[in-house]
Amino acid sequence: MQQLEALITILYWSIHFYDRTLLVDPTIAPQLPLLDDMGFHLFPTLFLMFDTLFFSPPWETHALAVLMYFSVFAGGYWIWVEHCFAHNAFYPYPLMGFLNNRQRALLFTFATLLCWSSFLSVRGLYRKINGKLETKKWRNKEN
Repeated sequence: MQQLEALITILYWSIHFYDRTLLVDPTIAPQLPLLDDMGFHLFPTLFLMFDTLFFSPPWETHALAVLMYFSVFAGGYWIWVEHCFAHNAFYPYPLMGFLNNRQRALLFTFATLLCWSSFLSVRGLYRKINGKLETKKWRNKEN
């Protein structure tokens, strides 16, 4: 799930450098030390990227299937975020409290497309490093 880790890294650090209080309410949780923060939100992406590109066996997945997978995952995550709000009366990320439902839908759509583009980029880089995979074509044995 390297693409999900990449999504977390891109979104987290972008928002973190803009305004970290949109991610974590400082009255609820203290700011993590930088090395710990990088351990949660940067290093997993770097390590998984390295593993995917240099140690993973050949893989080929249809791009539209992956887009559908990420869409279902994003929908499920949005349901979880709303479930958290229903029980806690606040969102897991303060940013969500500033957005209306339409803006949240746009955010989740953007995140899904960003995750998909991450997949396409990693797949392209994998092909460049390891060569393109050839799909097997089934032949009729009678011919």
